[in-house]
Amino acid sequence: MSRKKVKQTTQTEILYKSRRRCSICYGLNGDIELKKGQIAHLDQDSSNNDFDNLAFLCFDHHDEFDGNTSQSKSIQKNEVKRYRDDLYRLIEELGTENLPDLEKFEVGSNNTDRDKLEFNIYQEKIKIYREIRKFLGLIIRDADIEIKEMIEFANKTDEAVFLFDKDISHLITEIYQKANRLRYTNKRLNSKYLNVGPERNKIAEENMKILNWFSKTTKELKSHFYHYLNL
Repeated sequence: MSRKKVKQTTQTEILYKSRRRCSICYGLNGDIELKKGQIAHLDQDSSNNDFDNLAFLCFDHHDEFDGNTSQSKSIQKNEVKRYRDDLYRLIEELGTENLPDLEKFEVGSNNTDRDKLEFNIYQEKIKIYREIRKFLGLIIRDADIEIKEMIEFANKTDEAVFLFDKDISHLITEIYQKANRLRYTNKRLNSKYLNVGPERNKIAEENMKILNWFSKTTKELKSHFYHYLNL
């Protein structure tokens, strides 16, 4: 089989999902340190560039895996797939901020400065998406939000204006304003001075509408970001 170059978008997705952590290092030793390495074809067919057939491996494990013979494989294809999938799940759960420092290493000889820049920008976009998802999750869980959490949300999404079109900036602003209004209505409803009557009913109705809006926005969040994050 002739070698076919892995598409740049596919390379970027693999590097992003693995954060350049070696699947075998993690599977065998629980090692999630950043590694220099390259993308391996798990069926050892360099023409098969299907995403499920690819994994980032450190140089040592890449050489070891490629050196396996069909008669006696010390590391099996499906074994590496399991390690890779477990690694992806771990990174998703931990988040980049809880991994060892993510330096930028060059993989192979095909990466350009432009590719690295696009990869870094993509990471920043993902961070903002996750901060919004986290903030919405807090509101859905507690039906309320603390002021310190609102401040943290505003600080961590402040750079969205430079990374996305106006629709995302408007969405973030609306989320913040709705959260502020939710705090206000909850405070009023919890006040001993607000007696049962038309005014309380009006505030309770607004409170419920806000919570329904947050529920709807949470369900639709991926569709808002699909255009920006789909590889």
